[in-house]
Amino acid sequence: MADGNPFFDPFGLWRFAPHSLTQDILRGWSLISITENNSSAPDTERRIVEQESYGRQIGKLSAAVRCLIDDLPADQRDKEAYTELRALVDRIDKLKAESASQRLDRWKDDLARLKTLNPAEYERQIRELKALLG
Repeated sequence: MADGNPFFDPFGLWRFAPHSLTQDILRGWSLISITENNSSAPDTERRIVEQESYGRQIGKLSAAVRCLIDDLPADQRDKEAYTELRALVDRIDKLKAESASQRLDRWKDDLARLKTLNPAEYERQIRELKALLG
């Protein structure tokens, strides 16, 4: 049990088990519940979030506020709230870049798999990608 195993494990097999498993469940569903308790117009808010996610809304507002900050005289741009907003946006941009990189890694893995399992489809995809990239 000292190694983090919560079970009796006389053969030490616990060390071969993954220590972290994650999986999306019900992709596209949200744990956020919009009801009359937290919205004066829950049906309207649900429709808005379906069209424009909270992240997209916050991103557009953050970009607009950054533009306003940039238009301030230089000696007024260093307030703590402005610095924190810039840092937040920078962290979010970094996460977006990391996510894009991970998606491209999965895409490369899929192409490699396709090359082995269906060479004709692989060639078609490569032709389309080359045409797209110019």
